[in-house]
Amino acid sequence: MEGIRNNELLVELKSITEEWRQLLEESKRTKQLPATYYMKLPKFAKYMNLGRETAEKIAKAAEAKVWIDNVQMINVVKVHEYLDSINE
Repeated sequence: MEGIRNNELLVELKSITEEWRQLLEESKRTKQLPATYYMKLPKFAKYMNLGRETAEKIAKAAEAKVWIDNVQMINVVKVHEYLDSINE
């Protein structure tokens, strides 16, 4: 019985992964990322489980800082792409 559940979970996980892949491709094509991909620095630091200074250094290295009005936002996708590229 667990084999069936695991198989169902695997199918669902593949579906979710495919949805994310399509969302990212669409974002790259339109060059517009959904708002959920941007975070303010304090929230980003907490999300990454880092101190503010370290989070800011990583965002700067990833060229992921964006100013919207007078608010600094971090492009989370760019940070993840940067971390993936230096991890290879």
